[in-house]
Amino acid sequence: MKTKKLCGLILGILFHVFQNTLAQTAFPLQASKDGQHLLDEQEQPFLMVADVAWQLFRKLSLQEAAEYMDIRKSQSFNCIIVQALPGSPNLKNFYKQEAFKGGSFSQPNPGYFSHIEKVVAAAKKREIAVGIVVNRQGWHQSFVDASPESIGQYMSHLIQTVGKHKNVFWLVDDTDQSRPYASLLTEQIRTLQPNRMMGLLLQQYPKISKEVNGGPYDLDFIIPDSTNSETDYKNFVKKQQASEETGEIQRPFLLANSIFSKELLDQSAEIRQQAFTAFMASGSGFCHQSTIKNFNPTWKTNITQDGAEYIEKLVKVLNGVPWAFLKTEWNSSLLVSPMDRAEVHVKMLTNKRMAIAYLPDSRSINVYLSHLEGDQFRAVWYSPRTGKRWFAGTLPNQPEASLTPPENKSEWDWILLIGAGQN
Repeated sequence: MKTKKLCGLILGILFHVFQNTLAQTAFPLQASKDGQHLLDEQEQPFLMVADVAWQLFRKLSLQEAAEYMDIRKSQSFNCIIVQALPGSPNLKNFYKQEAFKGGSFSQPNPGYFSHIEKVVAAAKKREIAVGIVVNRQGWHQSFVDASPESIGQYMSHLIQTVGKHKNVFWLVDDTDQSRPYASLLTEQIRTLQPNRMMGLLLQQYPKISKEVNGGPYDLDFIIPDSTNSETDYKNFVKKQQASEETGEIQRPFLLANSIFSKELLDQSAEIRQQAFTAFMASGSGFCHQSTIKNFNPTWKTNITQDGAEYIEKLVKVLNGVPWAFLKTEWNSSLLVSPMDRAEVHVKMLTNKRMAIAYLPDSRSINVYLSHLEGDQFRAVWYSPRTGKRWFAGTLPNQPEASLTPPENKSEWDWILLIGAGQN
């Protein structure tokens, strides 16, 4: 009985409700001043849980778009990333409407953009943020050939029609930082909506340079393509570490998973691992990517089995800890083993009274309790796979402690919470 009571106390301390998940988000979103995470208009931390939905505006009717958003909302998503324009200039939306009359940026089709506005309004009712990508590769030549004035007319119409909704933020696809029209789009957004959040969309982590960091962007959105391997993904994380250590990139970032091309073969373990890795590597949340993004005819079936079922568990555990006050510890000195330091991700409160560690597999780890502040500590194991929690015991004030996951299954990943308790 005593153990049960103690376990409840620990869970109450370590999994206290940091965010009231029922509270309404006050849009628009903004980046925190320290460049670590996102905030809403009232400066409340916003854990972004985004889904890549490239062709939502083009492929789906308003009713189907609402159905999609209801499903994602039930899976704990609070943001969608969508292309404003079809994949290429010759394509039309569900209602057979083209984006521009006569193919000219200077003649936006009111019907096409009105549909986007209605979808964004539906997202607002569901408290879903919408990141709108204003340009993509399929339109590269059209932007190159267009005059600055016509591009300005496109952006002006898009912002006047859609940007009036505060749940919108803007993304500019400018992977190599060399396209003049991308700079023009950026300038247009900053001129027309100077206080709205704007991000840089990338397929790989940017080269560390003052040019990249010195731009007007508020966040980096890294969405790998289908050719990215697990090794590539790990390299993204390493580049984030390098950028933080040099201090040259000081803005929030989100990293999407690169496991999606074979999602129906059950790559859920890899998706889950990348989701936690992205957040633990100082991400401002997580961006999920699957074949749903193109809204093929099978999307209604695939959306329930594309790995998103684990996102709800991720959100649950993160909303149970003060995640916005946790700082990534690269090669954390909390861990005794050099191998663990290279493979186990750690975040810690700035006052060093709580740490959270993500283990990619079932392994025993030794930790230096002397790296934490407190007279005694309590630990909890959490399984991202099942959602179960285990009280791991009270740890006395000693220099080092050994902790082992409660179930020895090599393919399982684990979360370990260690917090300072009361005597």
